[in-house]
Amino acid sequence: MDLSRLYIIVIGSIVLGGCSSSAQIRKPAQISSSPQESQESRIVLPKSPPAKKILKKEPRRIPETDPQLAIVAQQKIKKAKKLYSTGQYDEAERLLKESITIFPFLAQAQLTLGKIFLIKGSAARDIALLNSARLMFEMARAIDPGQAEIQTLLELFTVQYPE
Repeated sequence: MDLSRLYIIVIGSIVLGGCSSSAQIRKPAQISSSPQESQESRIVLPKSPPAKKILKKEPRRIPETDPQLAIVAQQKIKKAKKLYSTGQYDEAERLLKESITIFPFLAQAQLTLGKIFLIKGSAARDIALLNSARLMFEMARAIDPGQAEIQTLLELFTVQYPE
């Protein structure tokens, strides 16, 4: 190794490592492609530790098979029906929306919410609310196609009156 190369290595290690007296001078790395060279002259990189999982995966809840979610949703529907029968539509609507968010496979939640939208939309002559009521009835029919009340309420939207 010539002197100028050694000088560059020493200066570089002092600059990078600070002015400590324990700076070590290393041989420049040489990579060889010939298989005859000994193992000692090859560079061996240390193995990196295996990546650690940061987040612990919890089992995914499937709404259709989780009975606890259905029970909570049914309790909210029961409270909402009581509020609906006393005319407290806003509070009943909030509970029904929470119920649908928790467990969307109960036709009674969509049916009751559709009734609330129908009442509010009719009172305010709001076409958007009436369309939302129809959508809720259609969703309830998709969940429970045999329920007569749902079919009757959907017929309100299909009947054409002569003008």
